[in-house]
Amino acid sequence: DGQLSERIEKLNDYYHGKKYGDEQEGKSQIVTREVYETIESIMPYLVKVFFSTDQAVVFEPEDEDDVAIAQQETEYVNWVFYKDNPGFKIGYTWLKDGLMNKVGYVKAIRETPEPVVEEYEHKTEEQVAMLLEGLGEDFEGDVELFQEDDGNVSISITRVTGRDRTVISNLPPEEISVSEGDTCLQTARYVKHEAMRSISEIRAMGFDIEDDISDGGSSGIGSMSTLYQDRHADISSTMYTGDNTVLGASREVSLKEEYIRFDGNDDGINELWQVFRIGDTILGAEQVSEVQIYGWSPIIVPHRHVGSTPADPVIEIQRLKSKVLRNLLDNQERLNNGRFGVVDGQVNLDDLMEGSAAGIVRMNFQGAVTALPTPQLGSSAFEVLGYADQAAERQTGVSDRGQGLDPKQFNSNTTLGSADIVMSAAEQKQELIARIFAETGLKDVMLGIQRLGIQH
Repeated sequence: DGQLSERIEKLNDYYHGKKYGDEQEGKSQIVTREVYETIESIMPYLVKVFFSTDQAVVFEPEDEDDVAIAQQETEYVNWVFYKDNPGFKIGYTWLKDGLMNKVGYVKAIRETPEPVVEEYEHKTEEQVAMLLEGLGEDFEGDVELFQEDDGNVSISITRVTGRDRTVISNLPPEEISVSEGDTCLQTARYVKHEAMRSISEIRAMGFDIEDDISDGGSSGIGSMSTLYQDRHADISSTMYTGDNTVLGASREVSLKEEYIRFDGNDDGINELWQVFRIGDTILGAEQVSEVQIYGWSPIIVPHRHVGSTPADPVIEIQRLKSKVLRNLLDNQERLNNGRFGVVDGQVNLDDLMEGSAAGIVRMNFQGAVTALPTPQLGSSAFEVLGYADQAAERQTGVSDRGQGLDPKQFNSNTTLGSADIVMSAAEQKQELIARIFAETGLKDVMLGIQRLGIQH
């Protein structure tokens, strides 16, 4: 919740068109949306490149012996991404996170279905037999029988429904921490995913915890950050603001999933460990082969984990255009409803302030009311707006011409070569962003899905 969080929050505010805080009562408060337009203009191109088909990636064979294996891996990984998970939604959100928040994260984990326990009391032997018969031959789970004092039977049936599967999910950037100086998640000394989870959700992950477990007062770290508040400003949190003892399994605590490199077996070499922790209570720790979190930034900044986004330089342009447009609108308002000088006591002020068309202003002598001249903003204001648009186009690569929206640029006399040059110039930066996402984001998570499939 430091400087990076503040910059991301500012970028989000400009994207949503929030007021700047310097607005004045009675004057124009218009906010232009250049940041929004920049991001939303890039998104269709990136989505079309990666998620317009049911094959986000293809595994290429090394030689003839690998053809069948490569085809199987291609079909499996794309099936996991698109069919077993909402791949389009995940990919869209991942791209939007990178463009809006400078960095986007997803997690790929192996999930085991939670056992469901059914308990039946005071059953006769005939009823128990019917229950057991109803389980079927394909039943997976455990059955326990308990003899009651009155001769009846209690039965406990533990069912395992569903199957092991690879689950992919988007992560908000404010929930991720990376050790200072490390640029890659897979080689970082420390990576943390901290999120608010209910006691029930944590138990479903396989951890046996009590309802009153303490997270050491760190619950507010994730939930009270400015980014978190901004994202959940319109969502009620009344359910989780009561007595902890009453909430029970619904109570939320701060769950930390940490990846840390240390020498856990005293062999002199650091291993990668995955640790789950609530406060000072370690729920589980095991040695793993990789960090199961994957991130990307649209514009790579050397030697930094979090890069930049094409919308960054547009912030100042949006502020400039908003200011110029406000001045233009305020000037037009003064021209339409000008200011007047009056001789004190010689003019009916109610008549003057009414401002209705063809209205009468009563005055004691001619000249008691004088219109004060309002200079009209000339063409220079529109030249500033044009300059701002050109600057935004140079910095982002997003333009009306590049999107085929300028009829003056493309007409019957435009040669194919000229059109190609314009389109190429407009798309070069977007193509670079697409390549960065492919190499540093999508490729990594797809290889992660492949490794999880092989391991399990």
